Amino acid sequence: MSQSMSTNLTKAGKLRKRPAREGEGAPEKYNKEIAEKLLEAITHKTLKEACDEVGIKKQTYYNWLLKYDEFFDLSTKSRKIKGISHFSETEEILEEIRLNKDNPDYRSDMARLRLDFHLRLAGKANQGLFGDTAKNQVNVTVDNKDVDVPARMSEKEWLEDK
Repeated sequence: MSQSMSTNLTKAGKLRKRPAREGEGAPEKYNKEIAEKLLEAITHKTLKEACDEVGIKKQTYYNWLLKYDEFFDLSTKSRKIKGISHFSETEEILEEIRLNKDNPDYRSDMARLRLDFHLRLAGKANQGLFGDTAKNQVNVTVDNKDVDVPARMSEKEWLEDK
């Protein structure tokens, strides 16, 4: 089979609807330069937007996470940066609420909605730093003894349980 004929066939050997173009599609092999651009974009965009920007599919991102430890470590760092960015936004919203507390036209309910949104995204981006951990504990002193109490249990529930 000639070279020009083989480029018009799919991997399954079927005829393509149109000829393949040079440079089309997601890179199959890990590319450090694309990976760095992608991880930079992830810090301020959604995963889909970041993947579209660098020309790869989301599945390629997930494949690289599984196959390449260096990429996994850099991706973790990018998520932390994104979490910190969202948390910084919450500080600005809190300051805005404080400055506008006496303004009757200020929509504090909308500010609280934005605050909750950014807190949730900060937690989603880095659960260990901003989100719930699997075993939240609260230290409580009872009768001069330190006791660990699950964070989701109210004081009344805890006392009834004892």
